[in-house]
Amino acid sequence: MRIYKTPENVREEEVSFNSADGWTLKGTLCYPITPKPESGFPIIAIAQGTGRSDRDGNKLPKFVSEIYSRQAHFFASIGVASIRWDKRATNASNVAPPGYSGEKDLWMSVGVEELIWDIVAAIKYSISLPSIDSASVLISGHSESSIFMGKIYEASQKADIPIKASIMLCGFGENGLSAIKKQEAKEVHDLESGTLLDHYFKLPLMKAVNLWVDDVKELCEDPKLAHKDTHKHLGLIPISLKWFRGHFNIDLVEDYKFVNSPALIIGGGKDIQIDSSLCTEENAKKFLVNCPHVEVAVIPNMTHMLRDSDHAEFSSKTYMKVMLEEMKKPLSPELLRVISEFVQSL
Repeated sequence: MRIYKTPENVREEEVSFNSADGWTLKGTLCYPITPKPESGFPIIAIAQGTGRSDRDGNKLPKFVSEIYSRQAHFFASIGVASIRWDKRATNASNVAPPGYSGEKDLWMSVGVEELIWDIVAAIKYSISLPSIDSASVLISGHSESSIFMGKIYEASQKADIPIKASIMLCGFGENGLSAIKKQEAKEVHDLESGTLLDHYFKLPLMKAVNLWVDDVKELCEDPKLAHKDTHKHLGLIPISLKWFRGHFNIDLVEDYKFVNSPALIIGGGKDIQIDSSLCTEENAKKFLVNCPHVEVAVIPNMTHMLRDSDHAEFSSKTYMKVMLEEMKKPLSPELLRVISEFVQSL
């Protein structure tokens, strides 16, 4: 479902490719309509953030962000082809391979490792095409995919795929679990400073019912659950222990050492999901020790969904309502300007 028309200056085609462990993934290749360069088009793999949204960034019927399709069309406008795909176990990629023996809810068997395998598979498929320049591979990682960008580089190097450059959007400088703890703290703060109903009913209920990230860490470390990918909180709500274990094992200092090509780090000044104050040149030098060139930018009014917002500040209670409205906007013009200048400089 699209809330805007695909631009006339791009060409898209549906594709499918296999991951290392046999999953068939469905995706979209997006090309510029300009003549193909002699060596082929450069290609950028658009790696998504957390969750089950589709290749365009939508979770129908309500959540329609088009965050990844809009990126793809922008890249085509500056001469770069792209590939985006439905994650395994979701949307059009929701058929398990023969011999699958994981969870009944396929998504519960998807961890960080599998997501990285699929990113590498998308790149391998892309560079096998005669229309693509295999020496010009870029990655755009949003949110979660920015957090484990170092592991993406590591997996790509093991597959003998050089990455020419990377773009890290709203996810640099802290691991996902640190980000979740900050989100939890903001939710508590917003309820404590809210209405009497918030303070005396919603807050105690949340504290009693929620499964906090520290609780999840205890579950992940429980020897009795070591063989389990999931846990049902309160006997009802499935929690992916596999996904959380993957994030608990992320070591930013060690992982980011694998990033060995130019990188662009971008944060949003109005992002309440990831702390943009960590997007600094100092942190870039600390983490990206083998990166030959790093650029850092914080877009002052940009949210986690890469749109500019006129709202002075966000409450966790109203954030989603505001986001659903602001996702009708185009991507931040300043974001696109910064990305364009970086890509064109490569």
